[in-house]
Amino acid sequence: MEINTKTKAGLITVVRVLRRLWTGGPASRATLARELELDKSTLTNVCGRLIKAGLIHRVREGSVGRQGGRRPTLLDIRAAKGAVAGLEIQPDRIRMVYTDLQGQTLMEETREILSSNRKLSAILDTVAEFFARDRDGLPVLGAGIAIPGIIDPWEGTILRSTPLQMDEAFPLVEELERRLAVPVICDNDANCCAWGSIFGIPDLGNRTSFAALLGDLRGSVLSTGFSLVLGGEEVYHGSGYSAGEFRSIFCPEGGDRQFAAAARPREEETLPAHTPADTMEELCRNTAFLVNMLNLNAVVIAGTLADERETFSSTLQREIRRNWIYPPAPECPVYCAPGGKHSSAFGAAALFLRQLCRVPVLSRTGYGYDGSLFLRVFGSSL
Repeated sequence: MEINTKTKAGLITVVRVLRRLWTGGPASRATLARELELDKSTLTNVCGRLIKAGLIHRVREGSVGRQGGRRPTLLDIRAAKGAVAGLEIQPDRIRMVYTDLQGQTLMEETREILSSNRKLSAILDTVAEFFARDRDGLPVLGAGIAIPGIIDPWEGTILRSTPLQMDEAFPLVEELERRLAVPVICDNDANCCAWGSIFGIPDLGNRTSFAALLGDLRGSVLSTGFSLVLGGEEVYHGSGYSAGEFRSIFCPEGGDRQFAAAARPREEETLPAHTPADTMEELCRNTAFLVNMLNLNAVVIAGTLADERETFSSTLQREIRRNWIYPPAPECPVYCAPGGKHSSAFGAAALFLRQLCRVPVLSRTGYGYDGSLFLRVFGSSL
């Protein structure tokens, strides 16, 4: 059966095959046909087109079945088709990760931003200078952007960002696509940590509900953002895209501090190397409330907070027990987001890959849900 990617049905069939290989690893044509419930002629046509386009390739022979016969040829994503960039943009730095199409990191890099160049226009100029259109001989197919603030990922717009001192909406994706000349998608930086964790932490499974915390110690103040994944593999954005914006329930009315503890004067003159104990306890009390209220299965931490995993985990478990009324108290494992200090940038690259290989949803548009991202990147080769 001939497949036409200009139709929604044809596009869905092609992306289903590609996504199965991206998420499940190498498979034979027979396995793909069985798992995706496609007839042999349709699958042969789709695989032939994907091979010709350089998106998949033959990797090795599989095992002979119980009834003997020829060894099946296994197909897989061709990782060297191109690279994907993930960038984390902060007022004082840009972090960039390049991955191949299977999400393996090719390069990590950080560039500091001078205090005189911290207006958004100057930061985007630095991003454009920093961005490479090929990496190790691979063309860069697109970029995912992690950025602090309230982000509308469907429109690619920064709605508000306190760290970037932005009170009005800004069309980030439109501006970066003009400067970088590749497709771009974006999300909040903590959300990108969650996307990277969905991709890079197998233990989370595909039905886990978890919170991702991005915490960076700046001086003696911990800057924190949350992200929520509720019962599946999708980040919860909220109706106004502000889900995860955090301020402690113990903070007094008014002010812009995230923690009540941070508003209290401190006696020490030197800046702490670790999160102050009262701030860590306050963060864990807030997190425990969410774990118990939402029945979360895990917590993922990123940023400098990941350097204090042992302290965070033990404090969190204590606060979960204190906040729980039924015996026994739930256990909540704590993971570190993949990518280390580049976890947001890695997550942004993982987000781009995920949306690139997302099976199109007919009822949704934008943000890679409707197949438009796949067509922009690969449509000409199919």
